[in-house]
Amino acid sequence: MGDKLTKINSWDEVPEFKSEDEEDEFWGKHSLGPALLDQMRPASESGGPPALEIPQSLREIGITPEVARRLQRIARIRGSRLEDLISEFLTDRLHEEEQRTGIR
Repeated sequence: MGDKLTKINSWDEVPEFKSEDEEDEFWGKHSLGPALLDQMRPASESGGPPALEIPQSLREIGITPEVARRLQRIARIRGSRLEDLISEFLTDRLHEEEQRTGIR
């Protein structure tokens, strides 16, 4: 792969992605440039929060950081609140399980 990646020097250069495939394609052609890399510090050094702040309610029910990240990405793409998305997913899945088991 002899092609050079385009360097991103500002977060403004990163578009809102409509899908994981679109995001994968973008990052396959782009990389963080020196300006952004210089700004990055481990959370313990920068005093800032971790990259992904998982709500306490999700941690209490055992949602992993990976699942939380995926849920947050979908909620952001849909323009909805994380809690609303989770409620929708649980309602849909509950209905499917009730149909499968003949409860309803």
